[in-house]
Amino acid sequence: MKSTGIIESDYRIAADFELLRRFLMIHKVPYKYIPLNMVKMRLGGASNDSCGDKYVLNKEVVRACRENGIYTNMIFQIPKYLIKMFELYRKE
Repeated sequence: MKSTGIIESDYRIAADFELLRRFLMIHKVPYKYIPLNMVKMRLGGASNDSCGDKYVLNKEVVRACRENGIYTNMIFQIPKYLIKMFELYRKE
C-alpha cells in the first residue's frame, strides 16, 4: 500500500488528483465542505496546453482511480469537458 502523504512522482499532470483520491478513498481522511471561494484559478496550465496534454491528464486520472479502487475509463472522462464548455458559455 502506498504511503498516505507522498506525491507519486511518476504522474506528469495528475499527481495532486491521485494524492487527493488516496487521502479520501483509501485512508479515509475526514473532510468538511466549506462554502467559501478561497482560490481563483487562471485558465491554462499543464493540463490545458494541448490536446495531447488533455489525453495524458485523462489517462493519469483513469490510472489514479484504478490504483485507488475506483472503476472508470476514458469514456467516463468525456462529460467533464461538456460541463466545462457549459460553464464557459454561462460566463459569457
